[in-house]
Amino acid sequence: MRENTDDEPFWKKCGSESFKTGISFIDKMCGLPINEVTEVCGLAGVGKTLFLHQIAVSFVNSVPNGHVLFFDIDRSFNPYRLLAICKRLNLTCDGILDRILVYYYTDIDFIIKTINDRITNASLKYMIILDSIPNLFASELLYEDEEKWSDEYLKLIVKFGNFLRSISESCTVVISNQVRTLPPGKKLDNIDSLWLEEGVIPALGSIWEEFIDNRIYIKKIRRDTCVFIIVFSSVYPETFGLVKFFGDYFE
Repeated sequence: MRENTDDEPFWKKCGSESFKTGISFIDKMCGLPINEVTEVCGLAGVGKTLFLHQIAVSFVNSVPNGHVLFFDIDRSFNPYRLLAICKRLNLTCDGILDRILVYYYTDIDFIIKTINDRITNASLKYMIILDSIPNLFASELLYEDEEKWSDEYLKLIVKFGNFLRSISESCTVVISNQVRTLPPGKKLDNIDSLWLEEGVIPALGSIWEEFIDNRIYIKKIRRDTCVFIIVFSSVYPETFGLVKFFGDYFE
């Protein structure tokens, strides 16, 4: 990683392009990478959707010509959170909100078509946000062992994973993922020790890991404090840090 200099914008200081998030733990490691696929995962209620709201605002504010396509698959998008984040950052909301477009599609083909239709302007920088990815593949199979998944189900996951990988060459992709309980008493090979300790595992199985560059696990340890764990990454060290939570904002 090359040394930062004051005459460069934040998002060009780190060897690869990145942007400032307002979350000190991430920004100390040069922010969130641009043109990669980043996943944030964790149990319900730890702040995954809040994280996505915050980086949507941060991306538009930090990246010249930045635009966000926010796919609210879980129906949990809250525009008032964006207003609270803008206020916290002392930003003028109008210019920010105009560049965050929200969609409510839950169909993979509609999402692919919408993204392809939108990202045709080469002068703009796009972030694609998907909240949350498992609900695109809603099925009882999500709660079964990966070995029991049908070929058709696996092909659907691979199809969308390959699509996200292809657009990350020109777009920044950030997704949320759920975790499910590990089967008790079952011998599990090739499972990261973190998941064995936590007793959970990210949804969509090991096949999904082939399509993401960075995985951040969020775990709430107190009402106002979370721990962010870098499970694997193309840019970050495998480390962790405490992150404070202030109502509608991580700091």
